[in-house]
Amino acid sequence: MQKRSLSLASPIGHSLAGIVCALAGSPRSGGFWRWICFGIFAGIAADLDFIPGLLVGDVNKYHHGLSHSITAALIFGLMASYLSRWLQASAFRIGLVGMLGYGSHLLLDYLTYDGRAPYGIPLFWPLDDHYWSSPYPIFVGIKHGVPGDALTESVIQGLSWHNLYAIGVELALVPVVLLVWYLRYFKKPRLR
Repeated sequence: MQKRSLSLASPIGHSLAGIVCALAGSPRSGGFWRWICFGIFAGIAADLDFIPGLLVGDVNKYHHGLSHSITAALIFGLMASYLSRWLQASAFRIGLVGMLGYGSHLLLDYLTYDGRAPYGIPLFWPLDDHYWSSPYPIFVGIKHGVPGDALTESVIQGLSWHNLYAIGVELALVPVVLLVWYLRYFKKPRLR
């Protein structure tokens, strides 16, 4: 029997979504590249749950856990507010953008096909331990093994044609979102 190993969105899709959130909330004066870096980190931060798995030799052991919840997004936003000096903006703005960037990760994972149990993410933990996923997924899942796989097996699955296709879908869809966002918020109509 073949193991089901599809997971959620790729780091590339999460990074692009985090950048969108950072650009939407960044002040228009300076610090552009710092905000881009902050957006990328906020967009991928929920997947730092791979690190404890790496330490115990099972990279997928803790993935899709508590870090994939709205509670974790709120905590991340509060912790991010301490970057106000580095990002040269108010603590409230940075906390909000951090929370939204982290939340973009949850949204992409919710909208991505998940082919391994538990299906989805624990979105409303600790109020609800149900795992949530969209009944109409938009994105293709990324393969990176299942809990119990060795690191080498996870890496080999990560370097698959399937994952290249999944990243291609994200690269095709996320720029459309960027373009709509840009036209909606930054393109000023010309007065004649």
